[in-house]
Amino acid sequence: MGYYDIAQICLNGHVATAASKRLPSSRQKHCKKCGEPTITACEHCSVEIEGTFFTVSNSLPRRRPYTVPRFCHNCGKPYPWTRRGLDAVKSLADELDELELADREKLKRSFDELVADTPATGLAVMRVKKVLTKLKSHTASVIRDVLVQIATEAAKRSLFG
Repeated sequence: MGYYDIAQICLNGHVATAASKRLPSSRQKHCKKCGEPTITACEHCSVEIEGTFFTVSNSLPRRRPYTVPRFCHNCGKPYPWTRRGLDAVKSLADELDELELADREKLKRSFDELVADTPATGLAVMRVKKVLTKLKSHTASVIRDVLVQIATEAAKRSLFG
């Protein structure tokens, strides 16, 4: 038996609190890290963002570690931080003059598959790895930094290690 609290997360994906009901004093209107407003519900369907899952065992609550969700569990739309990360890495791909247009477009399409575990995630990992080897180390590093923030754990393991 257990329940989800409500998370409060800024538009860039920084967690203000994963337990806004249980710990109301931890709520913040704006993020301490970046200054962006925080939200507790999906901007598309208004369903609350699932926070920490608490289990009740022997009358003592235990909580599981919290992972920031990428998509709304109700409507399936990406949360703002997922969309912003994808937009940023796609814009970066548009700036890669050392790649041909076809490679840039392939790379941009692959990013969408790295934020969700789908049958195409493995192919996307292969494509991104291939393109990263063609880039200057600094450029590849910038792309890696953004992907670490938005990619699924499985995609990150396949990409980086």
